[in-house]
Amino acid sequence: LIQKFAYHDQILEHQKDGAFILATNMRCILGDKRGAGKTLTAIASWDMAQSQKVLVIVPDDVVSNFINEIRYWAPHRQVIQMGKLTRVARSAMLEMAKMMESFVMVINYSAWRKDKSLLDDLVSLKFDTVVMDEAHEIKNTSTSAYQGCSKLVLSSNQCPKCHGDIKQHAQFSREWQCVTCDFDTVITKTEFGDMRSVKMVIPMSGTVILNKPQDLFA
Repeated sequence: LIQKFAYHDQILEHQKDGAFILATNMRCILGDKRGAGKTLTAIASWDMAQSQKVLVIVPDDVVSNFINEIRYWAPHRQVIQMGKLTRVARSAMLEMAKMMESFVMVINYSAWRKDKSLLDDLVSLKFDTVVMDEAHEIKNTSTSAYQGCSKLVLSSNQCPKCHGDIKQHAQFSREWQCVTCDFDTVITKTEFGDMRSVKMVIPMSGTVILNKPQDLFA
């Protein structure tokens, strides 16, 4: 699957192996040490898993660098920068993304700190893959960074039958209704994640455990 891409001649064996593990398990922590090329490993995993809509969440000071890395290694991927933009500029980018079937969106952890509605807008885009760079940034579950990532990854937002929009049938109910394929059919959750568009989750960090093993919990 990755032989047709420009980076195939440069990707190292450990990166290829890592990408395969990520793509086949779908939810893994990528904990290679700094300098091991985690970005290319992640990109290769998207191509192996044939991800179409990818959200990459990074610290504020990494936004530009991560975008440059994607453009260098994966010119076949359309990149949308959402990080470090004004609210008006973000709205314009969101409208553009709604009309695209495949893209990589890069945003910073603090983007939704003062704009909680942004999370709902991101959930509505139905990403299939979410990457959290420098994932030790979300080790504290009380922070807005962690809570935002949790919502993005765990939101029920997709009909398992037609991939259309769904809505909760009643408050606190486990039943959901598809508003696209069948208004009269109530869908009940039966499997973990079957109502979520996000299937692939990759937290990555060269320092996954900063203080104690419990740092992994989040």
